[in-house]
Amino acid sequence: EQKANANGSDVAAWDKLGDVYMRAALLDPSYYPKARDAYNHVLKIDPDDLGALRGIGNYDFDQRKYDEAIAAYEHYLSRKPDDPDVRTDLGTMYLSTNNPDQAVVQYQRVLDQHPAFFEAQFNLGIADGDLSKLADARAAFQQALKIAPSSEDRDRANQMLADLAKQSSPTAASN
Repeated sequence: EQKANANGSDVAAWDKLGDVYMRAALLDPSYYPKARDAYNHVLKIDPDDLGALRGIGNYDFDQRKYDEAIAAYEHYLSRKPDDPDVRTDLGTMYLSTNNPDQAVVQYQRVLDQHPAFFEAQFNLGIADGDLSKLADARAAFQQALKIAPSSEDRDRANQMLADLAKQSSPTAASN
């Protein structure tokens, strides 16, 4: 904070300060406004700064300001279109705004370039489920299970597969 305040035009220091505040906000939400302010400071200096665009997108994501997050992520991706994390987050924002068709497009775009990217594969299953494409959702979760990087991720994929099995069982259909 001292380094950033000592030099108001030090974009790297302000980006880092925003990142630190975002991490702190996970434990204490009172840091969210400070993170937003740090990223906005950077964006006033450089409206195309990738770190600040991603940071403000993540801030808006966490604050459930989905349309604002979409705008920040799209701006970021106009500069760096091959970032699988940000593109997956963009898909999640579309999913959160009841636009699963657009979410599928984003997740598929990630998977075309990064076929082992678990979060995009897992979220594709969720989006397909929202679109009532249960066979596609099942296939996405089965693939997610194969590429899951941790036991927790395997558990998540297995849970979604179990939930889908309940939805498509004859007793579920008659209820």
